[in-house]
Amino acid sequence: MRYDFLNAGLYPAAWAAYKANFLNMIFIAIGFVILDFLVPILGSSSGTNIGSSMLQILTAFFIHQTIISGKLKHWKETSPNDTTFIGFMIRSFGFGIIIFILVIILMLLPFMLGIKGDTAIGIGIIFGIVIGTPIYGFILSYFGTILPATIAQGDRSVAAATQRGRKTFWYTFSRLCYGSALFFLAYFALLYILGRAGLPLNVYSETGGISIVGTLLSIPFYMSGIFGTALAATALCQAYLRYEQRPDQTQDTA
Repeated sequence: MRYDFLNAGLYPAAWAAYKANFLNMIFIAIGFVILDFLVPILGSSSGTNIGSSMLQILTAFFIHQTIISGKLKHWKETSPNDTTFIGFMIRSFGFGIIIFILVIILMLLPFMLGIKGDTAIGIGIIFGIVIGTPIYGFILSYFGTILPATIAQGDRSVAAATQRGRKTFWYTFSRLCYGSALFFLAYFALLYILGRAGLPLNVYSETGGISIVGTLLSIPFYMSGIFGTALAATALCQAYLRYEQRPDQTQDTA
């Protein structure tokens, strides 16, 4: 069944693509839970970061694949074995490396300014969130259409992404702000409130044993969290489709 993703609102379009991949989203959420179980085995959460990144990329891939196709495919019709997945993964990791370097620089900035101890760490975290988030949004808004272009097998060059970004920057940036950024803000605020209320949100209890309730609750919470990734993917796809369907698109890309 076809769906007009371009002319639908951001949230309805993201939800339509998310629902079309609902079973895939369940498996991805279970993947996050499995990674949580592996943290004590690996000694730290840093050992599972690559796995977490892969699951986020997989989420974005399924959403991109659905929106660019313009069809609400059955979950069996979507597959990460698609020939575009490797290219999509490499480019997604490229954006991930950029944000990693950016956050590291911002977190080290207080130390460079002579601030020391926990104060420097706290300020660094604030810098990483308050400054890093809009900068990353800027980067995605300007170059992010390279990801849907990969799925569409269109022009995946940086020059083409830059050209699209110039035309669709504010369209994309605004959607990233009231889409994924706003959603994640509300999502993490909710997790904080529920955690303070004593709701088990971890696969392990405070005593170190496995928490059955926490494990079961982790699945819907992870499924909710990855909807934020779906919103970001939808914003990029809509920007790409908007540019490609411009009346003067032929002249712009000549």
